[in-house]
Parts: sequence; structure tokens; C-alpha cells
Amino acid sequence: MHRLIQSPRIFPEIADVKHAAPKRNDEIQAVRAIAILIVIVAHSPVLFRWGGQWSAIGKGFYVGVDLFLCLSGYVITKSLCGRLLVASGNDFWREVAAFWVRRLYRITPSACVWLAIPLLAYSLASGRVESANISDVLSAVFHVANIRSWQCQWIVRSGCGDFGHYWSLSLEEQFYLVLPFLFLLFRRRIHLVLLAIVLAQVFLPRPLGSVFGPIKTDALMLGVLLALWSEHSTYRIFDPHLASSRLKLVLPPLLVAGLVGFARYEPVPFFLGMVALVSGLIIWLCSYDKGYFIADGPIRRGLAWIGERSFAIYLIHPFAFWITWQVMRAVYPGVEFNGTFTVRFAMVAAVIVLVLSELSYRLIELPFRKRGVARSNAIAALRDGRAGPQVNL
Repeated sequence: MHRLIQSPRIFPEIADVKHAAPKRNDEIQAVRAIAILIVIVAHSPVLFRWGGQWSAIGKGFYVGVDLFLCLSGYVITKSLCGRLLVASGNDFWREVAAFWVRRLYRITPSACVWLAIPLLAYSLASGRVESANISDVLSAVFHVANIRSWQCQWIVRSGCGDFGHYWSLSLEEQFYLVLPFLFLLFRRRIHLVLLAIVLAQVFLPRPLGSVFGPIKTDALMLGVLLALWSEHSTYRIFDPHLASSRLKLVLPPLLVAGLVGFARYEPVPFFLGMVALVSGLIIWLCSYDKGYFIADGPIRRGLAWIGERSFAIYLIHPFAFWITWQVMRAVYPGVEFNGTFTVRFAMVAAVIVLVLSELSYRLIELPFRKRGVARSNAIAALRDGRAGPQVNL
């Protein structure tokens, strides 16, 4: 077993960059914003409850989560692969422990706060604690919300609570619990193993409601593969060099349209696999950080600002939609809301989402992330008595 975690033969170049902290990529941050905006469109029927047009408008926009998953796989592996591929013996497990500690501090505080506050608010408003919400919260806390959401939505077809959006967090945490073991077991062939698993999923028919839906990892693994490839010399050979090409004006909207279109119209049985591949193409373009997908400028900077708060926005927006309804009912008592109120609902919801997300980002996410980085660096530094490389925010 010790020999299994010795020399990083897959991509030798990684050994040369293992001490370098990943450079901030604002193009990736901007894509986070695009992903969360797509998700919000998918969830818009929760805010605009009149008629059925918003369900039709939001059809297929759930793929914002797939884009998130691919992005997550890339970003996490980019900061992790060099460490796990060169560490051996106890140092390998210290790096794994440090990684898990960072994830714990990065995800858990905000996730728990935005389980507790809405649960309390919903219960006070209704005068009772809904059993469906208790089931949702328990599933989210123990990272099985993806299975819970699939069961209540597609098998039992009842009993879903108000925290179904936590399913993707559970899927991510399950994957990141397993990922270090994949590095341990297959490190010299991990790219081949991941590629085989991706190909097995991409062409697998997965209609909505399929058991493979809540455990889909093709987008995540494509992100991991991109991160591994980015440390290899061939990655630079395949740089598309779109900086001065007019193609970069057409390609991004086409890719986003394709991302949503495959889910909306399901033109092939393996439409979810195509969603993962398109997500991978988007992250590949952004990975060069040369403006191939979103050129530097005010729009990208604005999107990057939203992207930094995308985790908070994702957690908070369903609760913000609920608050919006309470506010509008108080302002317009007895009124039957319809499409004429769309702009007003949207403006109130946007303000609530941005305010709560900023508070969560500043008061919860950043402080705990800093603590997590400090704790993880302390663990990683215990490298058989030697000081180890540090991870920055």
C-alpha cells in the first residue's frame, strides 16, 4: 500500500507546482454567477406562483446545478491534486484530513444557519413544525438530501419539504468524501478511471426521476479531469487562442443555450450527459482565464461579485422568495396576485436575496472559511516534522 502512494507518474509536471497557491480566476467566479442565475430562473415558479407560465419558462434551467458541479470539481481538484499526488504515507492522510476540514468549515456553518432560520420562520408562521421539513433538515445535515429529494419527488410523490435544494450539497459532499480514496487507489491511473466512469454515465439514458439522477457525477468528474489536465503540457497545446477571435462573441451564448436546451427539449436519451459535456466545455474555456468565455470588464467584475456570494445565494433564495410573499401580502392585504405584480415581486426578492446573502457571506462564510484554512494548514504542516505548504483563501 505504501508503494501505491509513492511517485506521481500520471502528470510529472504537478510536482513542480505543488507549493503554488492557485491563482484567482475571475472568469470562473463569473460563471458561478451565471450558474446561480440559471438556477434562480428554474426556481422562479416558487416566487411567481400565478398561472403556469413561469413553470414553462423555467423548464430545463435546473442545469445551473450541473454547471456548478463541474466548476466545483475543477476548482477543488485544482487546489488538491498536486498535494495528494505527491504526498505519501502519513503525509497523504494529513492532506486528506486538511482538505476535509476546509470543506467542513466552508460548507457546514452557512448550510446549518440557513436550515435553522427558515425552519424556525416557517414553523412560527404556520404554527406547527412540518414533518416534511424535519425530514429535509435531517437529510441535509447527514448529507443524504439527494436521496431524500429523489424519493419524495419521484417515488412517494409526496412529503417533500422546503429544503429540496440541499440535494446538490449532499451529492458534492458524498463525492468529496470518496475523491481522496480514488487518488489513493488509482493515483497513477486516476485519469483513466475517472474518464471511464464519465463515459459510462454520459451515454446512459437518465430520464427525470431516474435513480441515476441524484447520484450523477459526470459533471463533477469532468471538472476533476480538467483540473488534472491543466497541469499537463498538452493542456497548453490545446489553448483555443480566442482572445482576438470573433468566435468568442458567439460561442458563450451558444454554449449556455445548448446547456439549457438539452435539458429543456431532451433531444437525445442521454441529454444529461450532453449537459455535463457542455458544462465541461464552458469550464475548459474559463480555465485559461484569458476572457474566452467572459471578457474582462464591468460585466465580468459584476458577475464575479455575485459569484463570490453564489453559495449564500443558493442557500438563501428559496427562503427569500417566501419572505417576499409575506411582505407583499402585508403591503397588499386581500389582493389576488397576478402577472401585473411580477416586477414588484422580482425587485423585492432581489433586494432580500442580496442583503441576506451579503450578511451571510460577511458574517458567516468568510470568518469560518478563514478558521478552516488556519486549521487545515496546521494539520498539513505536521508533515513528519517538516513544514508543509499552506493553502490560502
